[in-house]
Amino acid sequence: MVHTIDMKLKQPIFYLQLILVVFSSLAFIFANCEASKGAFDLTAKGFQYYLSLFTPYSVLFAATFIVITAHLAIERLGLMADQTRTTFQVSNRTLWIQTVRDSYEEIRT
Repeated sequence: MVHTIDMKLKQPIFYLQLILVVFSSLAFIFANCEASKGAFDLTAKGFQYYLSLFTPYSVLFAATFIVITAHLAIERLGLMADQTRTTFQVSNRTLWIQTVRDSYEEIRT
């Protein structure tokens, strides 16, 4: 059940992540094209101007970061659920083996 929920969450977020990365890349290219039109200025004012070119795209960059983080979190959640399930199965098997050994010793004597 966890596996199906994991896949239902991962697939739309993967496509959203892909779209946002493409848009963010385009925004980065457009901002740098705009910056190349101006004169190169290696001062604090020039750096502030360069950063101000990214301001219209700040929500897009933040959304991309959030969606990528959510995708990674869901992936980690799936791995943790699989590990928990495996650990539970191993502990049940170990408990069953120990019970059989104890019972076998009692039956044998």
